[in-house]
This record gives sequence, C-alpha cells and structure tokens, in this order.
Amino acid sequence: MSQWTDVDLLNDLARLLVKHGPDAFESLSVRLRDGSLVDQLVVVVDSFAQAGRRSNRITRTGRAPRPGAGIGKLVQEYEVDNPEKAALLSRVYEALMRKALLPSLGEIRHFVEDNGLSRISADSRDKAVLPFVRSVAAWPTDRIISLLDEVSDFQPSGERTLEGWAGVILKDREKR
Repeated sequence: MSQWTDVDLLNDLARLLVKHGPDAFESLSVRLRDGSLVDQLVVVVDSFAQAGRRSNRITRTGRAPRPGAGIGKLVQEYEVDNPEKAALLSRVYEALMRKALLPSLGEIRHFVEDNGLSRISADSRDKAVLPFVRSVAAWPTDRIISLLDEVSDFQPSGERTLEGWAGVILKDREKR
C-alpha cells in the first residue's frame, strides 16, 4: 500500500468520525480489542478487496486524474509486444498536446471522420486527445507513421511548417 493510499484511508476515516461521532468509534475500538469483531472485520475487508478487483472499476483516490494519465496505461499495453507502436503513440499524444498535430477540436473531428475512426463525442479538444490516440492505436504501425508524416504541422522544423513557409516566401521576395 502506498503512502498516499494510507493518507486517503485516514482521510476517509476522519470523515466517518464526523458522520458517526466519537461514540461509534469508541464502541468499535472496544469490540476490536476484545477480539469479538476482528475475525468478522477481516472477512468483510477481504470481501471488499476481492469485489473491488472483480468489478474492474477505476478506484477513486479523491484526487482528480492528471492530464494524460490514461496515455501511460495505453502505451504500457503496447511496450512489451510492440515497442515501436508504443513510441509512436507517445509521439502522437505529445504532438497533440503541443497542438502541433490537429490543433483544434474541429480538426480532430474532421480527421476522425475522414479516416473512419470511432466518433469522438468530447466537448473539448483536451478531452478528445486520449480517445483519438486510442482509436489510432488500432491502426498498423506503418499507418501511424504515415499519419505523422502526412500532417503538415507535425514536423518541428522544415518547409512544411509555418516557419518553413515563411522562409520560402522570404527567399522568394529576396530573389526579386
């Protein structure tokens, strides 16, 4: 059990103290000390743990998920069997977060529609990024590579970026 999980559990106990009052905790303490409740409590706690594992639900820690928290799990799924795809998915995610790739929600939706990916119903671009990467993860590696190559703003430098086009225009003016 991690330190943060211990703190979260203590925080939850403090809330229960407020809800049920100190008398309930004193009574529970007495029953735990004399052993009359220990065996029953162990069975209940073990049952909760097993039920939680079987439910496949994400456990709530009381903290908001970090942006990109789901991408780590997605990349981990591919790292063992296909490390190249894992690296490419990370690059796609990073490019999306920098807005070097599909910088608006509208562009993400058009790309999804044009490429037959699962519809993204997110109401903001940030919320659309992870579902987009999950959809792209189903593609073969070579198609992901071509996605990165085709998207004009993905390259950090070169003639296909805004900076590159500005350079081309300026060179053309210098020739005149």
